[in-house]
Amino acid sequence: MKADKEDLLLEHFKDSDVITRSDITMFYISHFDEADSNRLDARVSKLIYRLKSKGLLLSLKSGVYKIETKNNFLPAKDKLIQKLDTAFSKQYPDIFYCVWSTQSLHQFMNLQPFRHFYVFETEKDLLESAFYLFKEKNINAYLNPDKEITEKYISESKNAVVIKKITSRSPLIETSKIKTPMLEKILVDVFCDSDIFFFYQGNELKNIFDISFKNYHINYSKLLNYAERRKQKAKIIQYLKENIQNVNPVLLA
Repeated sequence: MKADKEDLLLEHFKDSDVITRSDITMFYISHFDEADSNRLDARVSKLIYRLKSKGLLLSLKSGVYKIETKNNFLPAKDKLIQKLDTAFSKQYPDIFYCVWSTQSLHQFMNLQPFRHFYVFETEKDLLESAFYLFKEKNINAYLNPDKEITEKYISESKNAVVIKKITSRSPLIETSKIKTPMLEKILVDVFCDSDIFFFYQGNELKNIFDISFKNYHINYSKLLNYAERRKQKAKIIQYLKENIQNVNPVLLA
């Protein structure tokens, strides 16, 4: 019976761009004749939970969903990312951090950078400690580089690592015990930190955002909440509305 309800809902809303909780509630009432409001709310919640846990219903923002087949984005990982993760987590267990490579952005770009670099973020009080830890391990690390350093050295160096402060409650994902940023965080950071990500601005920034929204699942709430913590929410909303074709403007409200 559970599977029947799920299949009926998926079939009913398969062509809908956006589904609200109210839509699902009305669907439930019309198909299953549930009159008790308390039981109805609980059963709708369970139905939504089951569909989300199976990856069949995607949350766009609170109370707003979509049925789609887009993949979740996972940043690329390599030996240096594993080395950075192992070195830091062994020395500082349970500390908030993440690591990723700008190579993850290359799939979205027309002009391919000659080199990529790595970004390691952690708490403000441990930035210098992380810097010296990596230097001891012969890692080409740079602590809070400005645009000049990024252009002169990082963009021309092999396996350069940028160390910067992580924003609280950053949207992260952990795979194979390595903490990496979600796509929502990467997009906001590339938008905000133009000095570090100078090669990824202009038309390439549009490509990165447009193809990200086209090919991958984007949680609008996560993206906008993180942009708000970085005090760039209004600017990002304006940028998305004016420049990105594959964004749903209704969900930017």
